[in-house]
Amino acid sequence: MSMPEFPKPDPDLTQEQVLKMILSSIALEEAALSHIINAEGEKIQHVLKQATCGKYPVDTNDILAVNQSVANLLEIVLQNQIILKNKMDKVLVYLPVPPCPPVPPCPPVPPCPPVPPCPPKGCCLFSHACFDVIPKAYCRNEPLQWKEKNTRGRFMLAPDDCSKIQLPRTGSFMVGLWLDTGKSALSQGELEFTISCQDKSPIVKRIHLNSCHDSTVLSKEFIVQMPCSCSPCYVSVVVCAPCEMHVRQGRIVFSKA
Repeated sequence: MSMPEFPKPDPDLTQEQVLKMILSSIALEEAALSHIINAEGEKIQHVLKQATCGKYPVDTNDILAVNQSVANLLEIVLQNQIILKNKMDKVLVYLPVPPCPPVPPCPPVPPCPPVPPCPPKGCCLFSHACFDVIPKAYCRNEPLQWKEKNTRGRFMLAPDDCSKIQLPRTGSFMVGLWLDTGKSALSQGELEFTISCQDKSPIVKRIHLNSCHDSTVLSKEFIVQMPCSCSPCYVSVVVCAPCEMHVRQGRIVFSKA
């Protein structure tokens, strides 16, 4: 163990320097005690060797006397250890706490995507089709209800059922879904997007709507591929959340993929 270097006595020593000097003195005392314990162990080994094959053999009484001497010294060492520990505990209380590392700055938060407006009616060529959600509280397994906003002729509500939207029978479409639940604590919502055709098996897609930061708007964009059906196809969006979902406003937009 290397010997610590103590600064020269100076009345202008700081409290931290004094405490470090006390800790260094404790470390020196611990080193001295370790040497004493090691010497006592060598003493016992020497006596045991002399008991069997030494030039001056020792008897049992000599061995017991050495053992008692070592035990007495170790008891004194133990008492000194307790004193040193108490001294160290007192010093550690007054040592200054190192400052916490600086917290890295948070990365800039990207803005939330706005709900796209429906394009004005005019050209008959398909570019977008919009349907607005009918505001209400939707229970679990209840489909969202829609009203036409701008259908562009190729998308329309099913007759006598505003929870189903009729889709073209072929092609792929980009679907954007936005719901304003009005609750900032609601971080996500789960829906089931189902395409049903009479001559095809239903296409079911589980949708997890995520909120953007502290916004009350839940959104999701995804692509759907129509099954090339010979009969009309309808899409419905069912609430799968464990509790009811209060929808203040919302929109679903179909566009070219």
